[in-house]
Amino acid sequence: MIWTWSFSDVEMPFGNAFDLLDQVPNRSFETVFVTAYDHYAKDALNHHAAYYLTKPINIDELVKAVDYVKEVKIKENHLQEKVLNTNTKSIQGKLTLPQQDGFQVLNVEEILYCKADDNYTEIYLENKKILVSKTLKYFEDAPAEFHFVRIHKSYLVNVNEIVKYRKGKGGSVVITGGKELLVSASKKKDLLSYFD
Repeated sequence: MIWTWSFSDVEMPFGNAFDLLDQVPNRSFETVFVTAYDHYAKDALNHHAAYYLTKPINIDELVKAVDYVKEVKIKENHLQEKVLNTNTKSIQGKLTLPQQDGFQVLNVEEILYCKADDNYTEIYLENKKILVSKTLKYFEDAPAEFHFVRIHKSYLVNVNEIVKYRKGKGGSVVITGGKELLVSASKKKDLLSYFD
């Protein structure tokens, strides 16, 4: 397990550590603030400090800070693995999407359709697209109550978002918002079974 750390003195020659951290919008590292002044503690908390050390630094307190942050990171990673490994089954009506800095939780009903992109999946919502480093099969294995149907090797559709079916060899479906997606002949029966 690798974690990135930053030990930062609060006061710096050209500003302070808080100004510096404000320039890093998506931090993936933990920061331990070091200062001779107690009055920065509130600012440190507002900047999501992992720990706050006052000078002169006591070696026992430094070890305690490192152990504390390690323990917090282990718990975070354990929680993330627990949620992601149980896939969609642990959270009613929600889907966890693994991301580099953790995971995002989506209401399944917000998903219009998913599109395969090699080892990735593009998830289409009403106003945005999310790219996830999981295959389409990962989402196809979601519980049956989510009502996703594979209509093509490249598409998995939320059945509740289908507004029209057009006949053809496989045909096509129109989903909320007007997007039309092809249905492969081999998947046509699975799709139509939802509407019998």
